[in-house]
Amino acid sequence: MKTGVYRIRNLIDQKVYIGSAARSFDSRWRTHKSLLRRGKHAPHLQNAWNKYGAESFVFEIIEECLPENCIEREQFWIDETKVFDCRFGYNRNPVAGSSLGVKASPETRAKQSAARKGKKMSAESIAKTAAFHRGKVVSAETRAKLAARNLGKKLSDETRQKLSLLQKGKPHTPEHVANVVAALRTDEVRAKMSLAGKGRKRSPETCAKIASSLLGHAVSAETRAKMSAIKKGKTASDESRAKMSASHLGKKQSPEHAAKSALARKGKPCKPESIAKMIETKRLNRLRFVTSL
Repeated sequence: MKTGVYRIRNLIDQKVYIGSAARSFDSRWRTHKSLLRRGKHAPHLQNAWNKYGAESFVFEIIEECLPENCIEREQFWIDETKVFDCRFGYNRNPVAGSSLGVKASPETRAKQSAARKGKKMSAESIAKTAAFHRGKVVSAETRAKLAARNLGKKLSDETRQKLSLLQKGKPHTPEHVANVVAALRTDEVRAKMSLAGKGRKRSPETCAKIASSLLGHAVSAETRAKMSAIKKGKTASDESRAKMSASHLGKKQSPEHAAKSALARKGKPCKPESIAKMIETKRLNRLRFVTSL
């Protein structure tokens, strides 16, 4: 049986379809004719077949070669004749034996999605897919497309739980941690996070979780200095002062905390307005004490 590269040529406009036969030319031509008669072939050649009729097409052998060389030689002739360009031929794929470069229509995408819906991948398939994608770097353009597609989508509690369980116990590489930290430190990302959180109120449950996670967490001198510099010159509103006062009401400082606070204030000159406030507070306290007698 002869194997190699062939072409299906249109006698009217001389456009061709190039393929390869790894079993035999006869069986490959029979397969093409069967698909074309049933209207099941690739659209470019099928449309031409429907328009001009079967008698307008001939099957021609271009080159004979061993079955293991068929794809390589098919690629050579595809590149040579540019048959993936609709001006010259009927091939949809610029790559031999692959669908690379072919864009499915929205209708085809919908059909493929419907066919896969509800189907679960086996553990083996998941492992193979993960291994295939591991180490691949996603381009900025692809990231932007993915972000735009997922914008506004909310994950169900079940999906969140699955993702959390999947990531649990997985250590991040030092490189990954460094990349995340570097990304979070950029002014652009900080501005986006600030804008996204503006006007949002945290639930009491979220506040409790944050407080619990930060409990006993020591802040470095560098971070303290940064926080101090950010707050310098800012004046809290009366509402914020009232809230802070209410949150501290009845709380007693530990001796250690009181000693640290006293040490931090030592040698710092008080502002005239602060002195005036303290004097007024003491006067009011004395007045309350006298009137209570």
